[in-house]
Amino acid sequence: MLSVKSRGSHCHQNTFGSNGSFCVKYNGIMAKLSLVDNPFNPGTATRPAYLAGRHKGRTLIETTLARIAKIHKLKKEGSPYRGPMTPIKIVGPRGVGKTTLLIEARRMAQEMKIHVLFITQLPHLAHRELLADLIGEKAYDRLMSQLSRSQGASAEAMIATLDIDLRRLFSKKMEKKPVLLLLDEVTHYEPQALEEILRAGQRLIMDKCPFAMIMAGTPKLDRFLKQVSTTFIRHSDKTYINALRDEETLEALGKPFQLTKVKVEDEALLHMAKLTDNYPYFIQIVGRHVWKAMLASGDRKVSLTLVQDTESEIQLSRKLFYSGIYADMIDDDLVIHASRAMEILHKNQGKVSREGMISGLGNTAIDRFEKKYVDIFHQLKNYGFIWEQIDWIEAGIPSFFDYCRQKSQGSSKK
Repeated sequence: MLSVKSRGSHCHQNTFGSNGSFCVKYNGIMAKLSLVDNPFNPGTATRPAYLAGRHKGRTLIETTLARIAKIHKLKKEGSPYRGPMTPIKIVGPRGVGKTTLLIEARRMAQEMKIHVLFITQLPHLAHRELLADLIGEKAYDRLMSQLSRSQGASAEAMIATLDIDLRRLFSKKMEKKPVLLLLDEVTHYEPQALEEILRAGQRLIMDKCPFAMIMAGTPKLDRFLKQVSTTFIRHSDKTYINALRDEETLEALGKPFQLTKVKVEDEALLHMAKLTDNYPYFIQIVGRHVWKAMLASGDRKVSLTLVQDTESEIQLSRKLFYSGIYADMIDDDLVIHASRAMEILHKNQGKVSREGMISGLGNTAIDRFEKKYVDIFHQLKNYGFIWEQIDWIEAGIPSFFDYCRQKSQGSSKK
């Protein structure tokens, strides 16, 4: 059983202010905690105050960055060097921390003096997010100004048609520093633009340049990349992420409180963990609500009773998350297939092969896979409704199954 204990000086005086802040006096030094100090921050593109787990992915990223930093150094010295590592692909459903890993990669790279180019959208190669970084903001603005003075189409339309030599621009950038290219939400990119950027990355890696590339997306990413005729990306290092392990969840919940000198009872920490399904987004939700309740209590301590008192708010936040996914599944006409998937898993003790799931969805023989149901299988996986573990399919978030059953039962009673 894991417990988090306060360290350092003993508290001499507690004060709870009207502005929502909680003050604790340590040997005459007043330490303040308030809502803005909350270390839990659910949402996309946010990095938690403490990043737990994902050791395999973080080690792979660190090794990849260390390699290009060394390549850049040896290249400047004129010494022999090996080529960079293959691109990294991070795949997982929404809310499991894909962007968090990219943000962690950016932090690591900046510490190693590596230039980071972080792309979140790519409608074309001349999009500002990419091109302005490669040629400079002022040069990009001058280019747009020149295009806007031209007659005919708008500057935005004209810049999209420019012939961009990515390999040359990246090479020029790498004269000063190694370069890390981070590609987030890749499944929303324009396929032709993505193909060009992947081809440029392939050439730079083949030329042993100090260049690394990490991309992230939902499980749809694997199929999306098949539209792109760059076979080398299929041999990239793959990191598939979903729920954390039990001990990682306890660490992710307990450590932020420990770092702020808040005592968390063992029973309270275990109960918090049970409310998360080991799901990173829910860890942040639970932590945020408990932190707020701890401030309101006026005591720098998290008890089991305090956690239990926040359960209704936590469950409401979870339902809001579920309702968004469920609404999207309705729009994609997936609800009836989701019910079938739950039935298949229930009959197979929670695990079934890919073949068993696809044939079960179509109610066909085990060796028959109709394209319609192959597509439905991938849609359910992309939503995180089901998750693939090498040879087995299982529930993505078990409690989401409960939510869907309740919705189905509620509809049938009307």
